[in-house]
Amino acid sequence: MLKICPTVDFYISPTLSIMNAHHITDFHRDWVEKGLLKPQDLNINILQDPTHYRILEMLQPYAHQIEIKYATNLTSLGKGKRNIFDYWPAFKSVAVNVSIDGLGESYEYIRGNANWNELISNIKEIQKIPNVSRIVGAVAVQVSNIMILDKMIKYFLDELGIVFYTNMVNYPNVLSSQVLPEHLKEQATINLNFAKMYIEDYALVKQHPMLLDLTLKQIDGVINYMWAQDQSSKWQDCIEFNRRLDETRNQSFFDVTTEFIDYAGF
Repeated sequence: MLKICPTVDFYISPTLSIMNAHHITDFHRDWVEKGLLKPQDLNINILQDPTHYRILEMLQPYAHQIEIKYATNLTSLGKGKRNIFDYWPAFKSVAVNVSIDGLGESYEYIRGNANWNELISNIKEIQKIPNVSRIVGAVAVQVSNIMILDKMIKYFLDELGIVFYTNMVNYPNVLSSQVLPEHLKEQATINLNFAKMYIEDYALVKQHPMLLDLTLKQIDGVINYMWAQDQSSKWQDCIEFNRRLDETRNQSFFDVTTEFIDYAGF
C-alpha cells in the first residue's frame, strides 16, 4: 500500500542554506563579504522551478489528503505555461510563507530586482484561492528594515491580511540589527513598543485573536535580539558594505533609511 505523507514542504532558504551549498560557497561568500551581493540576492522562487510542478503533478491523485507548505519570495506565480492556479486548488490546504523584508522602496532596495507592486498583486491573487489556509509575511530583520518594522506590522495585519513573523539576519553580521548605534536602537525600541499598543485593533487580529500574543512575542524577540549584543563597532562596516553594494546597483542606502543619515560618520 502506498502511504502518502499528509504534508509536503517546498522550502528553499533565501540565505544560508543556499550559501552553504558546496558548489557556490566560496564564490558567493566572497561577493557577500565584499559588499557586492546581499544574501537576499541568492533567493530562489520555487514557483519557477519546473521540478516543483512535476512533483505537484505526481501528487495530484492524493492531493485532497495533503497540505502543502511553501517558503518563497512570491515574485512570480508560475513558470511558462504552468502556474499555481492549475495545481493548488486540488490540495487539502496550502500554507505560504512569503519573504517580505521591507515596504515599497525599502523592499525593492533589500530584495534587489524585485518589484513591490508585483509582490502585493501576487499575494492578493493567492488570497483568492479558497484552500490557501494561511499566508505569513516572513521578515528577515536587519538594519535596512528595523526602523520601519512598526509600519510593516500594521500593513501586514491591518491592510494586507497576512501574519507578521520574523527571523534575525546575522550573516553577514554587518547587516545585523546589533550593529546599530545605541541611539538608533533606542529609537527602534520606542517604535516597536509603541506599535504594541495598537495590535489588538488590527483587522486580522480581530479575526484571529491568537495573533495578538504571537505578534507581541515577535516584537519582544526583535528587541531582545537587538540589545543582546553590542556590535556597534561594526556600524561603519555596515555603511561601507551598503555603499559598495549601492555602486553596483545605482541605489542609495540612505534614501531608504533616512534615519541613518545623521549617523553616517558615527
